[in-house]
Amino acid sequence: MTQLVLFHRAQGLSHGVTAFAERLRAAGHDEHTPDLFDGRTFGSIEVGMADVEALGFDEIMDAEPRPSRFSTR
Repeated sequence: MTQLVLFHRAQGLSHGVTAFAERLRAAGHDEHTPDLFDGRTFGSIEVGMADVEALGFDEIMDAEPRPSRFSTR
């Protein structure tokens, strides 16, 4: 079927995101869900965004390997 990349929101790779990803896979799609926060999840968008700002965008983008054609540098 379709190749999909599903990015999580500022709260991290939560149960809701992984459940939705599973529904896509069950429907026959080839789904990829990178974990940009390296396993960390947050109770609110504000707390997640504060963590992103503290680490810096480049550090977050380096959390998951990606093909060189998607490089941000």
